[in-house]
Amino acid sequence: MKKAIIFDFDGTLVHSFPLIYRCLNETCIKFLNKSFTEEEILSHYGKDEEGILMSLLNEKYDKDAFIYFLSLYQKYSPIMMPHLISGIYELLIYLKKQKIPLYVLTGRCIETLNISLKLLNIDNIFLKPYYVGNKYKMNKVFNILSLLNDHNYKNSEVIYVGDSLSDIKACNEANIDIISANYDQTIRTIDLSKYNKIVVKSTIELQEIIKNLFNLN
Repeated sequence: MKKAIIFDFDGTLVHSFPLIYRCLNETCIKFLNKSFTEEEILSHYGKDEEGILMSLLNEKYDKDAFIYFLSLYQKYSPIMMPHLISGIYELLIYLKKQKIPLYVLTGRCIETLNISLKLLNIDNIFLKPYYVGNKYKMNKVFNILSLLNDHNYKNSEVIYVGDSLSDIKACNEANIDIISANYDQTIRTIDLSKYNKIVVKSTIELQEIIKNLFNLN
């Protein structure tokens, strides 16, 4: 029986790539006098935003660059990412009222996650600690296993909701079930149904599957 839900953030709860792309690129223009394509920036995904900046700026990186990136993120978030994906807020409120433990586990850094959760008015939805990214390497499997250990869940008692192939691979390695969210098309490049048996194309579908898994009315 399922007892808890783990949510990815980017592409699952929000359309975020245009915002992150702009902030990273403007930072690189300021500190490196160079911009990067979407494909070049996506190739560094897996590390958190500071890690991506470290890779892009290389020897030009210093902490001032990350501070500048965060200032841009704070500035542009209300304009470029003012709300959750349609239907997500209502779903989260519904699940919270059902007293289902909700967690966020993301490749983001804690700084931008905190900014976003507060801006989107969902900073009281997810249980702490938040499980966030690493600036040196992808750490999603480690974080999943840490969450299970921290909260004494069996692998079969949780389900992850994520939007990427890397989410599917991490969940398979951690031996937990995953619902693949295929409704953010801003950076969609593959058909997730080839890799996972549970794929939803809307938040309405997502809610119905969760209701069935948790025997909710």
